[in-house]
Amino acid sequence: MNRLAKLFQLKNRRQLRALARTWKWGMTSQREQRWLRNYAACSYRGIGAIVDLGCLLGATTISLAEGLALNRNAKHAKIHAYDLFTWDEGFDAWAKGWAEGKEVEGLFTVGGTFLPEFLRRTEKWRNYIVVHEQDLQHARWEHGPIEFLFIDAMKSPEVAGAIASRDFMPVHHDRAYANAQGAPPDFSASRLLQFCGGSSSVEFVSS
Repeated sequence: MNRLAKLFQLKNRRQLRALARTWKWGMTSQREQRWLRNYAACSYRGIGAIVDLGCLLGATTISLAEGLALNRNAKHAKIHAYDLFTWDEGFDAWAKGWAEGKEVEGLFTVGGTFLPEFLRRTEKWRNYIVVHEQDLQHARWEHGPIEFLFIDAMKSPEVAGAIASRDFMPVHHDRAYANAQGAPPDFSASRLLQFCGGSSSVEFVSS
């Protein structure tokens, strides 16, 4: 490793340490956001897309984008962020019952869109993000190989089944990752692997 590469690596480590102390509002913890950032910065190889299913207000998308910004293999990488971007009763009850929910209190009405707020929060990283305003029960993946898939949208068996059966699983490479958040009990990692045809190329990780 030459001196320039070492300096670049040292700078990245310092930036990751500083970012590790931050937290973006959402349903993921600081630890989970740190894992996503570190993966995008240090492990992502740029041979497939990064897909974020159920991005809400962008906490996971931003964490991934912060990592990509530090990854020299990811100059042209994109994060495909999917959500219906509609505020529902579940989101409303969750936000009102949580101390940190005050950050979004009064911002949204049930049935209204939160896409403008997502775009506002992710503006700094817009060059890394492709937004898909879609219902995941009907969405199809048609953008080439997936290297990393983050799922925080499996709130019902119907949605989980749709995700697992519509080419979203990253089976294209020998070291792809799938990370499932909030999957119903009957859609465990092994169940999702069966939907993928039992491919051994998928490594399920928990943050």
